[in-house]
Amino acid sequence: MKKTLLLVLLIGLVQLSFSQETYKRPFFTTSLATTLTINENYTLDPDDGEPFLIPNSIILRMGVGYQLHRRILLSVHTGFDHHWGYDITAIQDMEPFAIILQKTMELLFL
Repeated sequence: MKKTLLLVLLIGLVQLSFSQETYKRPFFTTSLATTLTINENYTLDPDDGEPFLIPNSIILRMGVGYQLHRRILLSVHTGFDHHWGYDITAIQDMEPFAIILQKTMELLFL
């Protein structure tokens, strides 16, 4: 558990150190997530050994793009979802064109 937590912390630190805003340059984004569900076989007996929450899916997103100006960017994103509980696999494809209207990063997708 400590090794896993240390690995996640290290990956987060590396991602944070390379996530500076750059304009008029290409960019690459990734994310990895999971959803949790309640274990149906969970009991209140502490000797059971089964966790209360179990992972139900894995979600992977990747995107590449180019920031043309401080408030205009073009990008292509794709994603992979696999849900074990329902045996569903999906691949998404998104091509957003975003114009940043305010400095608060509120986006309008056309």
